[in-house]
Amino acid sequence: MYEPFVGEIAYVAFNFAPPGWLVADGRSLSIRDYQMLFALVGTTYGGNGVTAFNLPDLRETDGAGNKQPGYQVGKPTALIAYQGVFPTRP
Repeated sequence: MYEPFVGEIAYVAFNFAPPGWLVADGRSLSIRDYQMLFALVGTTYGGNGVTAFNLPDLRETDGAGNKQPGYQVGKPTALIAYQGVFPTRP
């Protein structure tokens, strides 16, 4: 079975997040609860960096990540992995 990298983003044809994934909707998360993901993305997408950080907001984007305000027809759901393989940095 495939195991994603923590922080990996995937576009899927369904509207829910399976175990180990979160919808990339810009929400604020607790650093304490998502330490591995925070270690990779930090405050790139917002948050205070002490207790909270934000996910990227990929709503209203097409499958290539391009902003499409009001995008609805066949809209994929953008997910980000918070469990999986921790990537090594070069």
